[in-house]
Amino acid sequence: MPDDQSAMRVVYIGGIEHNGSTLLGLTLGNHPQIECIGELSQLPRLGWAGDHLCACGENIADCQYWRNVRQTWSGITQADIDVLITAENIFDRNSSLPRLLLEKNIRSAAFARYSSQTRVLFEAIQHITGKPVIVDTSKRVSRALALSMMEGIDLRLIHLVRDARGVAHSSAKPQRAIQREWWKSAARWHYINGSFRIVSHMLDKEKIMIVRYEDFVAQPEELLAQIGDFIGVDLTSVASVLSSGGALASGHIGIGNGFLQGEQQIVLRRTIDWPQKMPRDDQRKVWRVTARSMRRYGYREEPDDLV
Repeated sequence: MPDDQSAMRVVYIGGIEHNGSTLLGLTLGNHPQIECIGELSQLPRLGWAGDHLCACGENIADCQYWRNVRQTWSGITQADIDVLITAENIFDRNSSLPRLLLEKNIRSAAFARYSSQTRVLFEAIQHITGKPVIVDTSKRVSRALALSMMEGIDLRLIHLVRDARGVAHSSAKPQRAIQREWWKSAARWHYINGSFRIVSHMLDKEKIMIVRYEDFVAQPEELLAQIGDFIGVDLTSVASVLSSGGALASGHIGIGNGFLQGEQQIVLRRTIDWPQKMPRDDQRKVWRVTARSMRRYGYREEPDDLV
């Protein structure tokens, strides 16, 4: 639990899109002390002001869970949700990094309001659920930096890395709202993971953990033990569910729950299929572009050990 009992522990899962953050967050959220709420940074805009579905199957705007959270937030802040959406548009974009770096030295009144309203949003979730640890899977590096600068939040950053070839394969699937060609995915993989390495140097080392998605899929029990030590929660009970092939409850994950909608029970599949399904020529191209950085995270040119 937090060293400072007045601070709320927030576990933030960051990285590139299609890196497995929802699956890892869902797994952590099946612990009785942890609540995973998905990509909280986009929930006001896409959920409360939009028509996105909650993992429970209802529209977020109609889901009683999220209605209670919004009512609690509004009651404390006495603000309209549009105020938070506007602030997130300013501070919660990867393009916001230069401004956030300035905010580290001289805090503006706008950032102070954004910080206060964001903290209250986490507190509203904690009040509704009664759980002391909240998992946010928003992924953006800008939000990771912003959360690290907010008073009252004890941040634990999990930088979740996935093989660039797996990301490229997933990003190219026809069902994606935004499809990317292999070279665009490779360039974005470089940019996002490089940005996290830079931001990580600004945080306390004991509050940062690098996790490979492939390690989570292959050896979830071992990795959950390490994550448990990192976030201060014994995850043995969740690891036991996975080791026995049990199902995970999807709960009320908001944004970023595409593969969960309509599925109340999720079973972890310990296979990675892109080595068989992605064209070998595309695999080689992505590797050539990303090899230097990929090796930094322990990846190899031949992906046989990941299957």
